[in-house]
Amino acid sequence: MTRDKLRNIFQSSFSYENWQSVLVSLFSGVGKNCQLSLESTPQQMPVAKEEKMDGFYIGEIRIGMESVKLYTFHIKDDRTNISRNRVGLRNTVNYLRDVNDAAIVVYYNDHQWRVSYICDIIRSLKRFSFVFGDQQTLYTTPIKRFENLSEGDISLDSILEAFSVEA
Repeated sequence: MTRDKLRNIFQSSFSYENWQSVLVSLFSGVGKNCQLSLESTPQQMPVAKEEKMDGFYIGEIRIGMESVKLYTFHIKDDRTNISRNRVGLRNTVNYLRDVNDAAIVVYYNDHQWRVSYICDIIRSLKRFSFVFGDQQTLYTTPIKRFENLSEGDISLDSILEAFSVEA
């Protein structure tokens, strides 16, 4: 996927179809050491009613014996600021902690979307995120990191490096 295509996707509101194309470009193809499996129909996840959101399991990335689960959460409360509400959003997925090696989670509303990589680093759940949806932002850092990820072998560490602020 080209830089311009990624930039256009990142500058737009969340689209499930566009997100699928990003996942396919990053995690599938000849020579990849991982297997991307996307659900033909996303499976609805149980979410507390007071959370005002819908959650969906959309697939997984298998890397040897490890897996990265893929989820989306549609935030229905327009008052939720996705770029600032890290703790509230984090608490919605705490139950994923014990069932996954790692997860890539997209939180979105009509204005913004956040892509978070959630992993367990020495029994301390960590989240690394990019926030998208601003038409004026160039998104140079996530584009470069996603390009680097698509060019090399995939591992939990390489995904962490792509999402890490310190990468």
